[in-house]
Amino acid sequence: KKCLKWYLDLYGDMKVRKSFVVEWNDSWPEDMWGLKLGDVVTNIRRGRTHKDKREELESIGFLFEKQQTGPTCHGWDLTKLALETYKAL
Repeated sequence: KKCLKWYLDLYGDMKVRKSFVVEWNDSWPEDMWGLKLGDVVTNIRRGRTHKDKREELESIGFLFEKQQTGPTCHGWDLTKLALETYKAL
């Protein structure tokens, strides 16, 4: 929970990508360095861990459904426009 709140404060959302690992720098508390937070979040969303903490996680803004990151989170129209623009360059 502490690490998720820290992520939220740094990034403004809970869209933790699966490959995210807590950085080894002063932006994070030293005891979190190297934590594979993306794996933790994936396991929580799949119901593998922390099932009993759902209410507590929701209270800090954690969303249990998979979050879109990357091109698909913007919708097809915006993605298509970006590709067309790139092609025209």
